[in-house]
Amino acid sequence: MSKNCITTMVNGWYKHFIPMFEYSAKKAMPDVDVRVYDMDKTFPGYHRSSVNALRFFVDPKEFKGYDYVYFTDVDFIFLPHDNSLFDYHTTILNVQGYSGHRGPINARNRKFKAWDGDRARIAAGAFMVNQKWFKRTERTRRGILPVIMNGVNLREADEILLQKILVESGYKIPTKAGRFCDGHKYNIKYRDIHLGDFKPLFSRWKDIKKMRRRFLCDSNVIAYQELKKDPVWIEIVQKACENKHVNNIIRNMRWHMRQRLKCIYS
Repeated sequence: MSKNCITTMVNGWYKHFIPMFEYSAKKAMPDVDVRVYDMDKTFPGYHRSSVNALRFFVDPKEFKGYDYVYFTDVDFIFLPHDNSLFDYHTTILNVQGYSGHRGPINARNRKFKAWDGDRARIAAGAFMVNQKWFKRTERTRRGILPVIMNGVNLREADEILLQKILVESGYKIPTKAGRFCDGHKYNIKYRDIHLGDFKPLFSRWKDIKKMRRRFLCDSNVIAYQELKKDPVWIEIVQKACENKHVNNIIRNMRWHMRQRLKCIYS
């Protein structure tokens, strides 16, 4: 049996998400190890804007012994699936050497400028690698790390840097939006629930069809209804909501879930 790891990097009030992150991951995948790194302790002196990028620069010795390592954001809720998160991603990883997707493109099949040229990027919140990845990218990552010492000034800088790491390490990059490789479309079921989608009350949710297609599928909405019955989960969420930022996000998520459930069961 493979030994797998889910990892992320945090700072600031995002640390309040850690119990939800760890508990949902272990509940959905009991055999997985969860490693959460505090940026202030792991990379002291680095600018706080670099937190998402720095998850790719943790010493590889930390992940020695794992077959697969999944990098993501701390504000994710993991859900059980018929095929596990790792089963799904490793199918793609074994073809192209890593599991990650890029996009989006518009209706004319042209890349948006924000995802092209100097801003070409790979989605960093759902990215899986094997041990070969750490070795193959070591030189590139070692060269990039000092560059981000003073911070990054783009919201998607972690994804841009990830694209740079892959390109400079000789990896093939998918050319179509939402694709992993060989025409396989990304299944958003394995995106689980990203709480970051619920920061503002009305944003991506203005168009439910868009959310269903790109961010949160109906099966995950339904699966979450089971998780929220768990007494331990209830206690974890209540504790996290003592932070006003987390409370606002959870409140928004609950509102949106109710709207979706009305659509699903109508």
